[in-house]
Amino acid sequence: MEFTIISDVYNNPNFVFVSFEPGSRGHNIGRVLCSLSEVYWYSSLDNGINPWNISHKSDWIIQRQVAPRHFDRTMPNGEVLPPAWDYVKDFVDRDTYYQDLFPAQFEKAQGIQYLNTHRLLYCTHGLPMDILAQFPNSRVINIVADVDDIVNRYMRTTAHFPAYLKLEWMNGSETEYGKMLYQLSKRWGLFFTVQDVWEHLHSGDFYQHVNTQIKNNMALRNQTDDSRVITVSYREYRKMKEFIV
Repeated sequence: MEFTIISDVYNNPNFVFVSFEPGSRGHNIGRVLCSLSEVYWYSSLDNGINPWNISHKSDWIIQRQVAPRHFDRTMPNGEVLPPAWDYVKDFVDRDTYYQDLFPAQFEKAQGIQYLNTHRLLYCTHGLPMDILAQFPNSRVINIVADVDDIVNRYMRTTAHFPAYLKLEWMNGSETEYGKMLYQLSKRWGLFFTVQDVWEHLHSGDFYQHVNTQIKNNMALRNQTDDSRVITVSYREYRKMKEFIV
């Protein structure tokens, strides 16, 4: 059955979400699964022509300079599929995003065309049940791991990701959060990080904040019980493959 109307996108069963805590190798898992013929790979010079091409250092996807296996959802027409809401939650509320912004960009990137023929894989930090509330027929791979290992890797990678996101496709710079980032760029330059912004907005210890957040989320992940979700460690690829194929 083909889904040609944008309102049908959210109910499409061909979405696969890799749901993981920052620092728990989600994009590495995504690349491995995109090697399956049933799963679409976002082939581009910046991502790598093939999922296993990780040696190229992208000038456009700055996260790859910190985490080489990171990738964007770049489509053949040059547009990027919109992310799940957790990526833009500081810029816009959930309802506005999924009612207006996500559908418009998904259509602009011609996502429907590829959703009709492949599974589209999304890497997201959203929790499984939050994802299923918006994409009820999707399949969610729920990654669990040791909290200390994730936190330590987070501090080596995600904490150093660039925080100055403009999100021009949704006029992110015109939002209150976007304007705040612009003011920080005037003070700090363009290359401030996730940790820099958190420490600007909050008091307290950043490491302890990350530890608490990941520990709480991991408890929720381990409690997830739904037939649309498989809970695995990052190395259980056979189970993941059987689940989505």
